[in-house]
Amino acid sequence: LIVWTGLLLRVEDEAQLAFVLGHEVGHYVERHSLARWRRLKSTSNVALALQVLGGGLVGAAASLGAYGTLFAFSRDQERAADMYGLQRLRDMGYDDRRAAALWGAVWEEEKVRDRELLSAIFTTHPASAERRDQLAQLASGAFNERASEPYWQAMQPLRNIWLDDEIGRRHYAQSEVLLQRLRGLPHAEADSAYYSGEMYRRRARAGDFERAVAAYRAAIAGKNPPVLAWRGLGLALRQLGNDADAKQAWREYLTRAPDAEDRALIESYLQ
Repeated sequence: LIVWTGLLLRVEDEAQLAFVLGHEVGHYVERHSLARWRRLKSTSNVALALQVLGGGLVGAAASLGAYGTLFAFSRDQERAADMYGLQRLRDMGYDDRRAAALWGAVWEEEKVRDRELLSAIFTTHPASAERRDQLAQLASGAFNERASEPYWQAMQPLRNIWLDDEIGRRHYAQSEVLLQRLRGLPHAEADSAYYSGEMYRRRARAGDFERAVAAYRAAIAGKNPPVLAWRGLGLALRQLGNDADAKQAWREYLTRAPDAEDRALIESYLQ
């Protein structure tokens, strides 16, 4: 069972993470992987599958993607795993409504995904409005435990790394949907606003530098603003030709981060 950091970045609390883990355990309990493998063995496709796994695609990411596709499950198997995960969620006292909320969020990303790009968050577990609605209908709401505060505290030391990785994927449409959702969460508002600015600045489409400026300023106005927001604000303002405000943002950045690794570069901009 592999847990990707892209998942940890997207779940909002322990309840949602518990559902995903329960779902995957459900595949094991129901022996879905074994059934899938036996079905593949009985066809000529297994030779092609093994060739792919043996290095037919370049790079580890491509090989893992092929491996995941090989063990993609049928719709019925996915439904069965959903039911197992939902029941385990209830057994542990978590709010079972959080499962539908997670699938709803993933579905919003899935709708804008560029199908020509290799990487995807839930390639072997396609989100669907049907699954979201079914989980919502089956939820009892008997428990209210979400455990969001301890989850965010545990993830905080790594979130900036994951957010930087998310922007680096260059799946900007998906990242935009994700960041808009995260900006609505009190635990992630300032950091997510900053990375929204980074995403817009790197994407650099029409209107993106204006969007970046607004996002950086929202991060600065939030609680515990990341010091890099002033750096990013200066870079975006510079692209818009607003040199005076850009320099003011950079001076604030160097005041707040006197030992910044890029201090010499920023000072060259100021000169």
